[in-house]
Amino acid sequence: MADKIALVYWPDTTGHAARSIPIAKEVESRGHDLIMAGGGFGSRFVEMNGFELQGFAEFEMLPDSKSKLGLIKHTLADTLPKALKRFRQLFGWLRREKPDKVVTDDMLCLICAFVLRIEVYRIENWTPQMFSFPFSSLYSLYDRLTLTFGDKIVLTSLWPWEEAREGVERSGPLAQEGSEQVDQYDVLLMPGSFGEEFGEIRSELEENGYKVKMVGADDWDTKASMTPQTKAAECTVCCGFSSIADSVVGGTHCIVYPHLFLQQGIARSIEERDLNGVEVAHTKDQVLKAAKRCVESSCAQPEYENGAEEFVNAIE
Repeated sequence: MADKIALVYWPDTTGHAARSIPIAKEVESRGHDLIMAGGGFGSRFVEMNGFELQGFAEFEMLPDSKSKLGLIKHTLADTLPKALKRFRQLFGWLRREKPDKVVTDDMLCLICAFVLRIEVYRIENWTPQMFSFPFSSLYSLYDRLTLTFGDKIVLTSLWPWEEAREGVERSGPLAQEGSEQVDQYDVLLMPGSFGEEFGEIRSELEENGYKVKMVGADDWDTKASMTPQTKAAECTVCCGFSSIADSVVGGTHCIVYPHLFLQQGIARSIEERDLNGVEVAHTKDQVLKAAKRCVESSCAQPEYENGAEEFVNAIE
């Protein structure tokens, strides 16, 4: 039986939009009625893949300023007012649309679904165990609230074979797949929204004769799907989980170079496991050494299927 499914992603950073695309494609392929909302810079990717988005208030959690005072000012003057506006908009939209199910990584949408008593599934790629106190406790609380008032957490993961606790189902990584033909090259740099030193890494690699592409650079054309780009590279350098997913589903060795504490949590979990085709670098020099090794000799290649099918199985 076909359902009306509302897919809503968090508007801050492009990764949230990126992982919604394979879910949306799989949902539509099964004949469900899909409605989407999200926003942010990532909306370009969603729309390039043929999906219409409902527009709501957008905001960035982290300001350009790295100071604590800058964060406080940004939160009070920008984030909170826009978050409240977005909550009101989401609530009204869900009440009008009356979806059978909500699938989201937007905590505001999650609360709206709780209040409206709509069946709701949370998209996730972090677990409390990835963090130290106090974030581990906060994430545990977030999980408890989700499973108390919602239906299920679907955890997209590089280790989908591991057992999940009650109320949680695992899927493989979610990637933006496509059929574009791309000429082979050496290294793809994917700095995401917060990666640093990637321009320096590119310059040094190119000075050594390597052919390098960098997502978001002046000479980069925005792509509707990323796996054709990752497949054509000898290796990738990534920060965020969505970029890692595009790399491993593309079968390309991924050098994870974390910057945010959330990315550090993923990196630590990778280091704790013996994952084929994925490694972690903590400094620019380590990144350069690993990338040169992959191009000059060889690196293990990951073998992952896109987790979209498993994900939608979990919400049907």
